[in-house]
Amino acid sequence: MSYSLIFHQVAVEEIQDAHDWYEQQRTGLGLEFMDAIDEVLQRILSNPKSQPVVHQQRRKALATRFSLPRHF
Repeated sequence: MSYSLIFHQVAVEEIQDAHDWYEQQRTGLGLEFMDAIDEVLQRILSNPKSQPVVHQQRRKALATRFSLPRHF
């Protein structure tokens, strides 16, 4: 089965804000953050049911290095 991701505009803004904040902390850290987010999104796409259910049908995936959970 093939899956696709649909992002709410608020989620896009939160990710961009987090990128900007990390980049202000250290040059290149924002890119590392985006790489971690990409890894999480690829993990979700490849096997969404491997992530734990946190509420009804909502699941949560964590970036290993950054403490920004992604709910889907």
